[in-house]
Amino acid sequence: MIELKNVSKAFGEKIIFSGCSLKFDSRPYCITAASGTGKTTLLNLIAGTLAPDGGEIIMNGINRVGMVWQEDRLCENINAVKNVALVCGKETPRAEIITLLEELGLKGSLDQPVSSLSGGQKRRTAIARALIL
Repeated sequence: MIELKNVSKAFGEKIIFSGCSLKFDSRPYCITAASGTGKTTLLNLIAGTLAPDGGEIIMNGINRVGMVWQEDRLCENINAVKNVALVCGKETPRAEIITLLEELGLKGSLDQPVSSLSGGQKRRTAIARALIL
């Protein structure tokens, strides 16, 4: 479980969060809101790439957090399997990665460089990277 307790974050004079408390269990979540409301800041706080100005973020039993960003953030010159392997390391069997990618509709495209995939195939590769964690 991920828990935010009384978290605050500001950039200069712009207050993004003040006293924010949330709990996320192990289910997948989709965070949607209007532009400029702090979605990316929230995710960066959870991922640990930003530190809160106040409060605390508790990661009970969670070592890594998988996220799908607006940009796919893929390595264009390597294939989907290698892109997924980059985030999960050597401990994850290649067969598990292939199975996940095939379940997401990438069968037949696994050996192509990501640069040659369609936008939807790239997005599914990015989703696989988040799910495998």
